[in-house]
Amino acid sequence: MQNLFSVRWKNWSVITCMMMALHWGFWPALSEAGHEFDEIIDTIKPDRVKSLLQAGEQIMLVDLRSAKEFRERRLPGARSLPVTDLEKRFNEIPKGGRVVLYCGCEPGGADESYSYLYLREKGYRNVSVMEGGFADWLKRSYPVETGPKK
Repeated sequence: MQNLFSVRWKNWSVITCMMMALHWGFWPALSEAGHEFDEIIDTIKPDRVKSLLQAGEQIMLVDLRSAKEFRERRLPGARSLPVTDLEKRFNEIPKGGRVVLYCGCEPGGADESYSYLYLREKGYRNVSVMEGGFADWLKRSYPVETGPKK
């Protein structure tokens, strides 16, 4: 009987040690799997963007919306770079100076998140996303440009 108890105890001890090793050894790796872009997206408020523009600061505004939407209305001085063209044209964005991305999607939308993370992956450290996007800019009745870009 005692022999049977010690065999079961040894098995229990081995199982417990294995479970602890799995939990502490592999769990962190499993919980991080597929999350290489777990990064906080740097954002900037529309009123800050407006004050930077009014102060004459050099800022590149990148409009991620379609070219048609861009022609209709856009932030003053913005440049059109639709999210669908980003992978082909990202090198048009300078790696120096301030760059602000905006789109017409919902706050925290896929277009701006994807674009931000894609540019970060390409080595850009000067990029932020305008909170609320173009809709929030319009809601605040901030200035816009219309028509074809000159």
